[in-house]
Amino acid sequence: MMAEPLFDSAEFRQVCGHFPTGVTAVTAVTAGGTVAALTVNSFTSVSLHPAKVLFCVTSFSSSFPVLMDADRIAVHILSQDQEDVARRFATSGLSGEQRLDGVSWVPGPDGVPLLPDTPAILAGRR
Repeated sequence: MMAEPLFDSAEFRQVCGHFPTGVTAVTAVTAGGTVAALTVNSFTSVSLHPAKVLFCVTSFSSSFPVLMDADRIAVHILSQDQEDVARRFATSGLSGEQRLDGVSWVPGPDGVPLLPDTPAILAGRR
């Protein structure tokens, strides 16, 4: 019987880093007005009819509870010159409101923050 090789998480991360992905900024708002703003690169389209997308967020994320309670969510496709937004939204220890400080945004449906300077925005309900 062959022994299973040891799992090396650093090597796994390095290998997965060779797969290029797009970067999105996700914003959300709860009925009570709590906001989430986070960077997500695990994003894909799921269905055209009805239009559905999928993104993955760890349950350990500070944004996770807000996303679970949010009715309105927006996914912003970032351009390569928007690294500053991606880094800002990826900053740990900040609330969604704090991550939006200094970022150009407008309120969308039910108050969900929309980033008008991004190439594309998908806004909808969870």
